[in-house]
Amino acid sequence: MRQVESQLDELIAGTRIEQIEAQRARVRQVESQLDELIAGTRIEQIEAQKAEVKRFEAQISEIDVVLGKSILYAPFSGTVSVRNLDEGVVVNAGQSVVRFVEGGDRKVRVGVPPTQASRLRIGSLEEVRVGERTYSAKVLSILPEVDSTTRTQSVILALSQAVAPGTVVRLELNEIESMEGYWLPTSALVWGERGLLACFALVSPDKSDLDLPLGTYQTEKRMVEVLHTEGDRSLVRGVLQPGDLVVTTGTNQLAPRQLVKSVGVIRESPLQK
Repeated sequence: MRQVESQLDELIAGTRIEQIEAQRARVRQVESQLDELIAGTRIEQIEAQKAEVKRFEAQISEIDVVLGKSILYAPFSGTVSVRNLDEGVVVNAGQSVVRFVEGGDRKVRVGVPPTQASRLRIGSLEEVRVGERTYSAKVLSILPEVDSTTRTQSVILALSQAVAPGTVVRLELNEIESMEGYWLPTSALVWGERGLLACFALVSPDKSDLDLPLGTYQTEKRMVEVLHTEGDRSLVRGVLQPGDLVVTTGTNQLAPRQLVKSVGVIRESPLQK
């Protein structure tokens, strides 16, 4: 107020009439505002301002709700691998927006026959094969229901190695099964009738008028069934008896009922169960 009056006095001292009147009007306006401040703001004006503040707060709350419904939060950390929709597109309920790949340790889902799944234990370490490499994986859970299509139970395992999502993983399980048979070198197996496998056993020659030298045998094809193959040997069963002599090499040069003679001592071991 003092500043305005000082300006007015300065104008009166040497300024045109219109400038003086304008400054006097300015002084009266400032005095009116000062009187209003001294008297205080009316209650209705205060209430009107409070109502205006509440209206703005309500608008802010509405905007927060819209923003909350417009932002997607992943339940875990990871990477967006595929974005199915662009910005500004209207999204329908249940429509996929992005494909999200979880980071950290990989989880493996394997379908296992129920008889084998019952042997697994939560927390146990099992071997899984990815391509040509074998890794150790920890059993996290075994789903109780059986898949109606594959008739298997799903086993979830944690794989610490970095494997690309979607990779085919095979769970390796060892099973002990009791059975009787004979171990033969795989080289002893030949093709028999109707696509079956066989081997050549050495038996005493049929009676004939020939004067056969000592150590002469006759080949006889014995049909066998391969139960298991392990390295360069196979577990077989068939028309074999303990103690039979079996040809292990050079079988492609033999024929049934062919006479052969041992050179020195026969080194093949008799069959044992």
